[in-house]
Amino acid sequence: MTENQKQSFDQRFVLALAVILLLVVCAVGLVLWSKGGRPGVTTPVPINVNATESPSGGQGDSYSIGVELSEGQSQPQAVEGLSPVTGELLSAEEIQSIFSRLPDLPTGYGEQVEFNLPPETLLPPQPGNTIGETFPPLETGPVPGQVEAGPLQVLRFAPEGEIPIAPFVSVTFDQPM
Repeated sequence: MTENQKQSFDQRFVLALAVILLLVVCAVGLVLWSKGGRPGVTTPVPINVNATESPSGGQGDSYSIGVELSEGQSQPQAVEGLSPVTGELLSAEEIQSIFSRLPDLPTGYGEQVEFNLPPETLLPPQPGNTIGETFPPLETGPVPGQVEAGPLQVLRFAPEGEIPIAPFVSVTFDQPM
C-alpha cells in the first residue's frame, strides 16, 4: 500500500467514524425527546374535573387541567437589621482625657512660615482690547524669481531600474508645474 493510498484510507475511516457518531447522538436525542426526557420540562397530566361525567359523555366537552410538579426552592431567611446605636455626647473632660493620651506633634521653627504668595500676580485680561492690525496681513512673502521659459528638463525621478510594479512615482522638473 502506497503512502497516498494509506492517507486516503485514513481520511475515509475518520469520516465514516464521525458520521456514525453523529447518527448515534441524533438517535439518542430523538429517543429522549419523544419520551419527554427533556430536563426541566414536564408534560401535563390530564385530570377529569367532573368525576361523575365521562369525557365521552353527554355534553361532548372534556375538561382537563395540566399539573406540573417540580422541586421546591428554599426561601431566603429573613435578615434582621441591627438597631442603630444611640450615641451620647462626650463631656469636655472626656474629650480632654482622649487628647491627653496622644503624643505632642513636633513643631520646628523652620516649619512655621506665613502663606507664600508669588511676588507678582498677573491681572486678568481686560475685555474689549482691539488690535489695530489687519488679518491676514497685507504684506506678502517673497515671490520666487521668474524662470526663463525653455525646454522642460527632469532633474530627478524615482523609482529607478526594472521593477514589476511601481506603487509610487516621483518626478521633479526644473520649472514650477
